[in-house]
Amino acid sequence: MSAASADGRLDLNEHLVAHRESTFLIRVRSDSMSCVGIRDGDLLVVDRALDPGDGDLVVAEAEGGLTLKRLYRRNGHVRLLPENPCQHPTELADDADLSIWGVATSVVHRLR
Repeated sequence: MSAASADGRLDLNEHLVAHRESTFLIRVRSDSMSCVGIRDGDLLVVDRALDPGDGDLVVAEAEGGLTLKRLYRRNGHVRLLPENPCQHPTELADDADLSIWGVATSVVHRLR
């Protein structure tokens, strides 16, 4: 493993952002995704241009608040699943108001 050259420049946009106009950062304020390495206080790179699919990590507005969960779609039913065994899935009724803000594509967190 080698480190980047001190005289070279690294543009994180080139590595983390596929759709500049539709990408935003959001700070995580939960431990519901801790088992996949996303911790409270991390920054998420979220892309609104991506079509959210089954299994994607999505930022969604559901039940009156924003949440980061794994999207689960089966037989017309939608669930938002945490990646923490201490958290419970969000079961959404067929007529539930769900707004997906975007698909999480990267996470940035400090090592200390």
